[in-house]
Amino acid sequence: MISTRHRFGTAEEMVESPFEWYDLREKEPHGRYGDALKKTVLNGVSGRFQSGELTAIMGPSGAGKSSLLNILTGYTTHGVKGTLAFGSSGSTNRKLCSYILQEDYLQPLFTVHEIMLMACDLKVSSDSLNRSEKLRLVDKILETLQLSYCKQTRCASLSGGQRKRLSIALELIDNPPILFLDEPTTGLDSSSSLYTIKLLQGLAREGRTIVCTIHQPSATVYEMFDHVYVLAEGHCVYQGSALNTVPYLSSVGLHCPAYHNAADYLLEVTNKEYGNFTKALAKAATDPSWRHSPLAPVVDRLAAVVPVPAALVCPPAYDSNHNDAIYQGHRKEVEPLTVTVEQQLPAKMNQQQRKPSELAKLLILMKRSNIQLYRDWTVTHLKLFVHIVCAVVIGLLFGDSGINATKSISNVASFMVHILYLWYTTLMPGVLKCAYRRQDAPQERGAEQERDPYEMNILKKESFNRWYKIRTYFVASMLTSLPVQIFFSIVYASIVYAMTSQPCELERYLMFTAVLVLNTIVADGFGLFLGTFLNEIMDCLNGFAVYVCLRLGVVGLDGKSCLCRTNRHHQQNGTFIGAIMTCFMFVFCGFLIMFSHMSDAMRGVSYLSSHRYSFEALVLTAYDDSRSDLVCPKDEMYCHYVKANTILRELGIVSGNYLFNVVTLVVHFVAIKVVGFWTLKRKLKMG
Repeated sequence: MISTRHRFGTAEEMVESPFEWYDLREKEPHGRYGDALKKTVLNGVSGRFQSGELTAIMGPSGAGKSSLLNILTGYTTHGVKGTLAFGSSGSTNRKLCSYILQEDYLQPLFTVHEIMLMACDLKVSSDSLNRSEKLRLVDKILETLQLSYCKQTRCASLSGGQRKRLSIALELIDNPPILFLDEPTTGLDSSSSLYTIKLLQGLAREGRTIVCTIHQPSATVYEMFDHVYVLAEGHCVYQGSALNTVPYLSSVGLHCPAYHNAADYLLEVTNKEYGNFTKALAKAATDPSWRHSPLAPVVDRLAAVVPVPAALVCPPAYDSNHNDAIYQGHRKEVEPLTVTVEQQLPAKMNQQQRKPSELAKLLILMKRSNIQLYRDWTVTHLKLFVHIVCAVVIGLLFGDSGINATKSISNVASFMVHILYLWYTTLMPGVLKCAYRRQDAPQERGAEQERDPYEMNILKKESFNRWYKIRTYFVASMLTSLPVQIFFSIVYASIVYAMTSQPCELERYLMFTAVLVLNTIVADGFGLFLGTFLNEIMDCLNGFAVYVCLRLGVVGLDGKSCLCRTNRHHQQNGTFIGAIMTCFMFVFCGFLIMFSHMSDAMRGVSYLSSHRYSFEALVLTAYDDSRSDLVCPKDEMYCHYVKANTILRELGIVSGNYLFNVVTLVVHFVAIKVVGFWTLKRKLKMG
C-alpha cells in the first residue's frame, strides 16, 4: 500500500514524508501454465527512502533492482506481496510518483520545445498558467537541465544524455515529489553519467525523493548518493550511506583493498567472488545505524560557508557521444544545480496547479496526432501515393468489366481485390502500431530506434505518469486516424470505380464507396485488436509449451531451453496471424466457394467474416434488380450475364439486403473497437 498526500507545495512538506515498504515478495512465472517454474525475484525485502535524498538501488544482474523499482512505482502489481507506505496518513494514493524508464521513449518527430509544451498543456490547465507562463516554465526547466541549446532539435536526433535529461524535464513540469529512474546512466559515457547524477542530486536537494537503479557506478558517482540500497539474490544486503560501505563490509569480515572502488568491491561481494556472504549481509543490513554518515553534517556545514566554483559543482552539459559541431557555439558554463526551479519562477507557478479536463486533453492529443501524421510521410504521403498507383493498376487490369457482360465474373473478382487490398494495407499497420517492447527485451539504439518509436511504450509511460487516461488517448487516436482512413478509401474507390466502368449513377457510387470505407475502418479495428491481444495468445502458447516440456522431462526446472522468446517477435507473429485469419475470412466470403456448396456448420461460420458482408454489399450495389442490362459486345454470339440478377442467382444472394450488410459492418466496427480498447488496457496493465 502506498499513501501520499495530493500535492506538495514546498520542500519542507516533502521532507516530512518518507517512502517505506515492508516484506515485499515477488515470484516471476514463466508463462501462464508455468507455475512450477516460478522464480523468487524478491524475498521479503524492506526499506525506507527519505525525501531530500538521492538513493541508488544497486546489485548484480538479476538481483531484482528493476523488479523492486517497478513494484515501488506501481508499474508491476501482479504476483507481489507486501506493504508499501508513503507518509503517515495511510492513504493508498500513487499520484505523486513519476517513473522514468531505462529506455527513453520519446516522440521522434517533435522538437524538444514542442514536446515540452505539449506535456505542459497535458499536465497544467490554462486556468492555472496562461500561455506565456507555460512558455516561461518550459524555458526555465530546459535551461536548468541544460537543454536550451537544442530546444529546436527533434527528439530522434538527440544524444543519449540529452534524451535522458529530456525525460527528466518532462516529468518536472508538474513538480513530482517522488521521482524514480531505471538505469539513468545506461548507454552514457562517464562525462554524461556524472552530469546526470549531479543533476539528480540537485533535484533531491530541493526536497524531492529521487530513487534510481544503477549497475556499476564510478567512485565519484557512487559517493554522490546519499543512500544506497543493495540487492543480491532477492535479499537486501546493504542499506545505508555510500560513505559507510567500507566500514559496513569490514563489520562482516570483508575488507576492501586500499585504493579500490567501494562500489566495485561491493558488487564483487554480491557476485560471490569471495564466497557466499548473502545471508550474513542480509542480517547485518537490518541495522539502521549505517544509514547516517558521520561526515554528512561536516560536508553540509562546509557547503554552506565555502563557495564552490560552478565548474566543480557541475561539468558543462556536453555529451561527448554527440559530435554535432553546430552546438559548440551555443554552450555556456553550467551554473550550480543548487538553485530550485521554483525560486526562479513567479509565485503563481509554485502554487497548486489544476489538471486540464479530459476534453482539453483529448483536443491536445488530437493536435499531437495530426502533427505526427503530417510529419510521418510513410503514413500519409507514401500511403496516398501507393493507393493511387495501385488503384490505377487495378483499374487498367480489370478494364471495362463493370459494364461488359462477358467480364461479369472478373468484375465480381475485382470486388474481392478491392476488399483484400484495403484490408491488408490497413490491418498490417494497425498490428505493427501495437508493437510493445518489454523491459527484458534487447535494447536497440540509433537509426533503428528512431524509425520504430514503439508507440505502445510511449503510451504506457505517459498514461502511467498520469499525463492522460487511456480512454482519452484511444478516442483521440480513433478520431485522428478515421478521417485519414476514410479519405484514402474514397480516393481508391473513386479511381477504381471510374476505371472499371461501373454504372454512372451517383447513388451506386456512394453505396460502393461506403462499403469500402466500412471495410477499411473494420480492418483498422481488427488490427488494433490483433496487435493488443497477441501478447495473451503468445503467453498462453509459451506457458503451455513449457508445461508440456516439463511433463516430458526434456528440460530442467529452469525451462529455459524450451521457452520461446515471443516478446522479441510480436510484430512478426502479428502480421503472420493477421494474414492467416484474412485468408480464412476470404474463403468464407461466398466467392471461392458459394454458400449453397458449404455445409451447414461452415455456412454458420461464414457469418463471422466481415468479408462476407463487404463482398455481398458490393455485389448488390452493382447487380441489384434496378440495374439495366449489361452491354454484350457485338463480336460475342451469347452473353450469359446480360441480366444483372443472373449474377445474384449464381452467387446465391438474390435475397440479400444491402442495408443489412452495411449495418452489420457498422456493428462489427463498434464491437471490434470496444474489444480493442479492452485488450489495449489489459496489454498496458500486464505489459
